[in-house]
Formats: sequence, C-alpha cells, structure tokens
Amino acid sequence: MLVFADFNEIHRWDFLKTISNS
Repeated sequence: MLVFADFNEIHRWDFLKTISNS
C-alpha cells in the first residue's frame, strides 16, 4: 500500500510537472 501511495504521488508530480512545462 505504501509503495502504491508513493508511486501515485510521484505520478501526480510528474503530471503537474508536464502541465507546468507546457
């Protein structure tokens, strides 16, 4: 569960980063 949460958090950051880059 913890690993999944971490992965989800990282994915979210990546998504926000992509939008910001755009």
